[in-house]
Amino acid sequence: MNLDDYHSLINNRPIKADAEEVDYEPAPEGSAMRCASCIHLYRRATDGFGVCEIFRDEQTDEEGIDPAYRCKFWSVDGEVMPLLEEES
Repeated sequence: MNLDDYHSLINNRPIKADAEEVDYEPAPEGSAMRCASCIHLYRRATDGFGVCEIFRDEQTDEEGIDPAYRCKFWSVDGEVMPLLEEES
């Protein structure tokens, strides 16, 4: 990979949903379905800043994903999404 490849990769990132579209909200107290345990949460190795592969907005760009929140695409395996299934 060279610098041109890097720029191509960065410029072709897919657009993510916003917090409203995925119902990003505080998880109920005691719930196991929280961003902290979701397959879509990634943490930077340098500082632990959390990002989601599903959505982003101005707040999470500044503060990172709140591990005590959740959205309707919460999943531990990327296959079963119980909060999304509740909508059906």
